[in-house]
Amino acid sequence: MEKAKLWTKEYIITTFVNFLAAMNYYLLMIVISEYAMNEFHSSSSQAGFTASIFVIGALIARLFVGKWIARVGYKKMLCVGVIASIVMTLTYFGANSVALLLVIRFFHGAAFGITSTSSATIVADIVPKDRKGEGIGYYSLSQTL
Repeated sequence: MEKAKLWTKEYIITTFVNFLAAMNYYLLMIVISEYAMNEFHSSSSQAGFTASIFVIGALIARLFVGKWIARVGYKKMLCVGVIASIVMTLTYFGANSVALLLVIRFFHGAAFGITSTSSATIVADIVPKDRKGEGIGYYSLSQTL
C-alpha cells in the first residue's frame, strides 16, 4: 500500500514560512529588552514589557483570526500575516521612543499571531489523514528549529 504524499509544495512552503516567522520572533525576543534599555534608557521592567507585549498582540490576534480565516481563506490570511510581519519588522528601524517600540511590538505580535495561526490551519488541512501525526510533527519541528 502506497503512502499519501506529505511533502507537497504547499506543505514545504507553509512549513518554511512558519520556520522564518518563528526565527524572526525568537531572534527579536532575545535582543529587544537589551535594545530598549541601551537605546532608550528604559528601566528593566519597561524593557521586559517591550518583550512581552509581542505575546499579548499575538494572543489578541489569535482570538479573531479564526473568523477572518473562515471569511477570507487561510492562504490570503497567511499572506496578510507575512506581509504585516515584514512591514512591522522594518518599522523597528524607525522606532525613536519606548512608546513607539511598544506599539510596533504589539502589532508585530498580532502579525505573528495571524501568520502562525494561518500556517497551522493550512497544515492541518493539507496533511493527509493517514499521516497527520507525522505531518504535524514535522511542521511543529519548524517552530522549534
